Amino acid sequence: MSNHPSNFNTVRAQTANNGKGKSKSPCILGCLGATAIVLGLLVVAGIVYFGSTQSSTSVVLIREPAENATLHTSEAVTLRALARDDQKVKQVELWVNDILVYYENSDIPGGISPFPLITSWTPSQPGVYTISARSTNNKDKQSVSQVSITVLGNVDTDGDQIPDHVDQCPEQAGTEEGQGCMDRDFDGIPDEVDACPDAAGLPEDGCPAPSENDRDGDGFLDDIDSCPDEAGSPTADGCIDSDGDGYADSEDECPDEPGLDGACPSTADTDGPFDEDGDGVMDSDDACPSTAGSTANAGCPDMAGVLPPPPTPEDDDDPPGDGGIFEELLPEPDPVEKAVVPIEIEAYSMYIRNEYETVTCYLQINDIYDSPPRRFEFESNGTQRWDIAAQLDGENSIHTVADDELPLNISLECIGHNGDATETLVDAVVSHPSSEWDGQPQRLITETNEFSVDYHICTPNCEESDMATPYFYAITMGPRGEGPYIAHWEWDGNEEEIDGFMIAQVQPFDTPTLIQLNYPEARSVDIADIEPVCGETIELVVRAFRYNDDGTITVSRHSNSQVWTSREACRHTAMITFQNLDVHNPPGDEDGLHIVGPLEGYFYVSNGSDIRSLSFDGIWRSPNGYYHDGLKLRGGTYSIQSIFDWINREMASCLGNGCHSNSYRAPSNDFIVITYDQREDLIVGGDITDDDTGRNDDDTFFSGQTTVVIEDIESGRPQWVTVEGEFANLQVIIQILPED
Repeated sequence: MSNHPSNFNTVRAQTANNGKGKSKSPCILGCLGATAIVLGLLVVAGIVYFGSTQSSTSVVLIREPAENATLHTSEAVTLRALARDDQKVKQVELWVNDILVYYENSDIPGGISPFPLITSWTPSQPGVYTISARSTNNKDKQSVSQVSITVLGNVDTDGDQIPDHVDQCPEQAGTEEGQGCMDRDFDGIPDEVDACPDAAGLPEDGCPAPSENDRDGDGFLDDIDSCPDEAGSPTADGCIDSDGDGYADSEDECPDEPGLDGACPSTADTDGPFDEDGDGVMDSDDACPSTAGSTANAGCPDMAGVLPPPPTPEDDDDPPGDGGIFEELLPEPDPVEKAVVPIEIEAYSMYIRNEYETVTCYLQINDIYDSPPRRFEFESNGTQRWDIAAQLDGENSIHTVADDELPLNISLECIGHNGDATETLVDAVVSHPSSEWDGQPQRLITETNEFSVDYHICTPNCEESDMATPYFYAITMGPRGEGPYIAHWEWDGNEEEIDGFMIAQVQPFDTPTLIQLNYPEARSVDIADIEPVCGETIELVVRAFRYNDDGTITVSRHSNSQVWTSREACRHTAMITFQNLDVHNPPGDEDGLHIVGPLEGYFYVSNGSDIRSLSFDGIWRSPNGYYHDGLKLRGGTYSIQSIFDWINREMASCLGNGCHSNSYRAPSNDFIVITYDQREDLIVGGDITDDDTGRNDDDTFFSGQTTVVIEDIESGRPQWVTVEGEFANLQVIIQILPED
């Protein structure tokens, strides 16, 4: 768990040359101003001190479920955690009580931060459970958090297999269509408010609307209705289908239990418990029903000896060390003589993720003079990375004196402005002991990584203590944008004072060195080995460095950055299932009936450059055009697959050229598979036409589409999307298929 004091929980500092005993220092300077070297600027109130020291950031949070949440057995629970660590996170685990239910390791050497983890778990027994999340960073330091939840048993008073907490009629057995209430005709209208409880009807009163050509009013005209005198289901050719499995009761071996091909349900569902993973623990008692485990672990894998049990928060290890990309190369510095010394504080770059028209920063330092607050104004340069020197005409330093027996505390508050709207970007106090006044790069960065500022503190001044900074040229490429990929830079310093150059990545904080050249004369290198993968963009900087006699390493400020974007976008695959058509308040069609049809139409999905569709036609048209027949729908919810199946059954049952269904057509499946890249979103929609006779014009019964932002969909987890229409809503399931 993080050891940040309660008043310092929004920022962390990164120091390039700290030893393991040093504390991190963030700091100020995202804000130094054009009038920095001159006399003090306006004294501005509102600077908030958060404390004088800071520990490194190491935290793992449980996002779901919430503390003291109440759930029920057999309901899938989403377990979601997020770990952050300055040292990067290499593994995150999720435990339920003492059972490991899921874990992931970083695919990137050295780990990542932040590290999200999500899975699901279904409790099989009531009780109080402890959910634990544990993260391990690349120094094998661990953080842990816990929440307690209560799982209640599924009470089913009326025995209708619908738990009381979702049953609208908990003391009377009912159906799913009736939300737990009795609904004998399966029209979605509970019997207690259904004027015709034994005949599927319309939402107004639950009764059919008969007509001259449809005397039972079930939406199937008499000449194609297998049961013209009893209102039935559109999926059972107009006959009664009590269990809703698509087969008329007269042809169904088990008319009250849904089965396949008119048969009774599978014996696997009725003869006894089911064991999906085959581990001997029945699913009803298996905490990990899809993963083979052991009886001792409630059906989950036995990870004893592989991963230790989660520690409690009180026993959690100390947080990771201070960080910094060169930490392992830096032992404790030698003690310095205490004295009042001149110092220079210089800021050279500021990163702000979001866009603002202007940014106002207030800065105060506790030097010998206890300098008053200073105010600096920055205008947007149209990028996320703000060059402080350019913004302030090169005046981006403060010269003063300080007592090196005391740490130098720097207070910084920056506020972003967009019109009249304002947002606090950072509000913190950071502390730098005299050992950090050696010109090495420092960084203040907020917990959300949305704001950072790079600076250094020098004595007596940065010109004498700082190595020259490299200038980084644009990365050059070979013919047709292919390799070799060459990074070029220039450096005006003394080559005898350095040992080489380093290339590191910025996103927006430095990662460990990608390339190290132990050649002071080097000014270019082929960087093909670190070419970004498909869809990736990396930002690179160059530093000069030298080894010190005591084994430490000193580095220059990083250069300007160069952005390198992959030439190719990654291709992914999505499956779009057109699930249901929810018909609501159908218009009064021919003969004044609220039944639409016959129908034809199509459903489609597009990635912007490619479009794929599923077309269907359930219409028979008479030669003179004055009599049409076929697929008709009344109010209710229909699965798209059942509509396709009905059309295909009608086609298969047709014999001879005179059959009406000779003109029908429909696909066999209700889904589309399409590829896309991360730059593309998906457009999903459909159009359905109500094809009327010569007496009426054709109507557009349904037409609509929606844009699905792929970034909002988690891979492997289906997401429901609804396309709304005037008379019907189309329900679609989007699923990103896992990569091979």
